[in-house]
Amino acid sequence: MSNQEKDTKLSEIRKLQYKMINSFNQVPKEGKEVEWFGKKFLVHKEVFWPSNDSLTMVEKFKIKKGETVLDVCTGSGNIAIISAYLGAKKVIGVDISPNAIKCAIENAKNHGFSKIIEFRLGNALEPLKPDEKFDVITINPPFTNVCVESFAEKTIFNGDLKLYQDFFSKVNDYLNPSGRIYITQASFGAFKEMKHLAKKSGFSVKKINEKVMTDIPRAYYAFELHRKLSK
Repeated sequence: MSNQEKDTKLSEIRKLQYKMINSFNQVPKEGKEVEWFGKKFLVHKEVFWPSNDSLTMVEKFKIKKGETVLDVCTGSGNIAIISAYLGAKKVIGVDISPNAIKCAIENAKNHGFSKIIEFRLGNALEPLKPDEKFDVITINPPFTNVCVESFAEKTIFNGDLKLYQDFFSKVNDYLNPSGRIYITQASFGAFKEMKHLAKKSGFSVKKINEKVMTDIPRAYYAFELHRKLSK
């Protein structure tokens, strides 16, 4: 693919991204109901909708009955809620957006998981207590290295990859010894940088799913991360 073709493709993806942001901003005050993974979810203004990227993860991730789960960048709470459906005994969802937390709490209530799922406002791992540990950590982060201001834009763009850096610098403190991480990325995103940071923090990275989109050619990936065994 020539540089011109790459630039054209990237331009088409950027248009799609800003179209999504515009949709997030135009949700009515009372919210909007969307269907995803065979279930209904409420979304509020500026909240990232359940979409194909998170679908790539939940199609293949494994949650064992009785496990504890942390869902970072929880958005509408869809991954946290699917984790509860799969048998998690306790789920904590974290998001930087107040609208997302409000939305996720409503969705957990609508799905009957208010006693199992707790949502906290804050960036990445900051809202956690020092002694909290999880069997599974999930994260469907913004994919693209672009600096932005609004919450709606931050659902898609990750300025200077700071979220990845913060996440991988601290995630070992909150993961049980035999725990695992599930993370999404995209062909147009910073997946090479993500893999580098993961491996630098002592994790092996295995792709578990790939979903190819044909409207604007791109792919979404889901990865499973484990701590590397020390020699």
